[in-house]
Amino acid sequence: MYVTVLTGTIPQDIGILDNLEVLGLEKNHLTGSISISIFNISSLQTMSLEMNNLMGSLPREIGNLNKLRILYLGYNMLTREVGNLTKLQSLRLTENKLTGKIPDVSNLVELVEIYLGFNKFTGALPSELFNMLGMRNITIITMKSIIRQRKQSLKPIETKDKSIEASEEEPLSPSSRLFHEPNFNVHVLAILGMETRISTEQATREHLANTLLKHTRFSSLQVVDEEKGGEMKWVRTKVDLDQHIIVPQIDEQNLKESPDKFVENYIHNLSKTTLDKSKPMWDLHLLNIKTSDAEAVAIFRIHHSLGDGTSLISLLLACTRQTADPNKVPTIHGNTKSLIDSSEHSNKGLRRYVTKIWSFMKLFWNTIVDVLMFMSTTMFLKDTNTPIKGRPGSESNPRRFVYRTVSLDDIKLVKNALNMTVTDVALGVTQAGLSIYLNRRYGEGKKDGGETEKNNNLPKSIRLRSTILMNLRPAVGIQALADMMEKDTEAKWGNWIGFVLFPLKVALRDDPLDYIREAKATIDRKKNSLEAFYTFSISELALKIFGIKTSSSISHRTITNTTMCFSCLPGPQEEICFYGHPLAYIAPGSYGQPHALMINCQSYVNKMTFVLSVDESVIPDPHQLLNDLVQSLKLIKDAVTERGLCHE
Repeated sequence: MYVTVLTGTIPQDIGILDNLEVLGLEKNHLTGSISISIFNISSLQTMSLEMNNLMGSLPREIGNLNKLRILYLGYNMLTREVGNLTKLQSLRLTENKLTGKIPDVSNLVELVEIYLGFNKFTGALPSELFNMLGMRNITIITMKSIIRQRKQSLKPIETKDKSIEASEEEPLSPSSRLFHEPNFNVHVLAILGMETRISTEQATREHLANTLLKHTRFSSLQVVDEEKGGEMKWVRTKVDLDQHIIVPQIDEQNLKESPDKFVENYIHNLSKTTLDKSKPMWDLHLLNIKTSDAEAVAIFRIHHSLGDGTSLISLLLACTRQTADPNKVPTIHGNTKSLIDSSEHSNKGLRRYVTKIWSFMKLFWNTIVDVLMFMSTTMFLKDTNTPIKGRPGSESNPRRFVYRTVSLDDIKLVKNALNMTVTDVALGVTQAGLSIYLNRRYGEGKKDGGETEKNNNLPKSIRLRSTILMNLRPAVGIQALADMMEKDTEAKWGNWIGFVLFPLKVALRDDPLDYIREAKATIDRKKNSLEAFYTFSISELALKIFGIKTSSSISHRTITNTTMCFSCLPGPQEEICFYGHPLAYIAPGSYGQPHALMINCQSYVNKMTFVLSVDESVIPDPHQLLNDLVQSLKLIKDAVTERGLCHE
């Protein structure tokens, strides 16, 4: 039993479920104390109540759960330890309000892992912990214990396996701290399709140790310093890869669903969980299962506080090598276009200066208009309540990830024929697909109004905007990131992102090329604006003046007043290997964002993957929306071909 987005208290009559073995109520908004009737369910083997607002102490009746093996109660406000659970194997009480001495768990003879981090324990570690033969993981971390042991720099945090090394502390940036707020707890996913089976888990461990773990963000804890007003710091630690690499056992012969659906559901269930703060906030899931487009699948999950999406994907690519030359990192096509078309400056004499002045005036005016629109959106201006707009609390809902790989050559054919960029075409395809999808949704339950420009089901005027996240950091480059890991050099890092509010025209067009032309006109207008730089500066100023809580609320309101998020990332131009395994596709996405819909476009060699991350309570048929996007590309490409617009 797994449920999400519940409020109120746990009902007393839950105890009548005599045969219940698994109870998962994590990541909800439950309050009050834990219902005593739960402890009458003697068949219970797994109970997870993490990430709620439960408080009080655990009653002695918890000892009735004599079959309980897994107990997760982290991220609540509980004040007393567990009782006598002799079958317990995994105990997680991270980030509650537990005080006093660390509890004696020597009677829990089958316990193999215990997480008690970020509570308010005092005193020494019980010696019995180190005499438990089956124990593999012990995590007991508090900032106070670190500060007490520190003179000028941080000393090691004492654990059974000496996992935390001495390291200089470094504060989290305000942007990174923002992603720890409940309404911005965003996790970035990179889904990697492999062309071969994942032959050995050990090889992956060795490669990770020599690449990704060299980056401090992937080998550091994020610790709260209570003596400095809750300031968060990076604290370097030794990484136990057993806690970060997950390899589920999959019986491919006896699956009750197709392999593609298995992977989709696995990722969907993954989005119901959050990363544990008591260890570096990333993990890697290796699925040895043959799907329709890959021999195996790897899923990287990384908390957004470690960096923006562009940086994280670039860092992962820096861990790969070209298939044809294992000594070379991938090359990515850079964006050589300037903000303002250089052709405007090719004139000479007086005309040149007039053109420059006119360009500056356009840039100034467009920026003013865009910043005012951004501020209006923050305060009151909302998008139309369409069938794809998220409801309040959508950021807490699990996500369904669906993706489809199409030919990048088809997109380039349209790009070259109409003198555009790949992003222009991707946005035009998105505009067309959304228009077709919304026309169908608006026609549900009533007489169909048609599917033409004049006769359709769409309302006359729809305001639908996408936030496009712009990476404002000067390009680091894949090679620089690779050097950073291999040679301990430095490279710029962090969350340097600005918003652009991009209006999408929702309307059916008889001429498919109109979708592309309209999108390009809007993009060209946005290129002549400094909106992204100003929105970034405004966000940073709000963080400094109002603090994290207020700034989080302001940013959340801005995003929820728009409809969706869009990104288009260039990928490697050559085939690459991820730790010896050739890649078939790269599909990035995220969950925890307030939007009910996020569309990512990721190129790789001669392919482009459209990735949708959707809240199914808002968009119940994500595969249909994905089909509409793919079909829109086909319509646009066919229109270009039929009219002889292709350039060889």
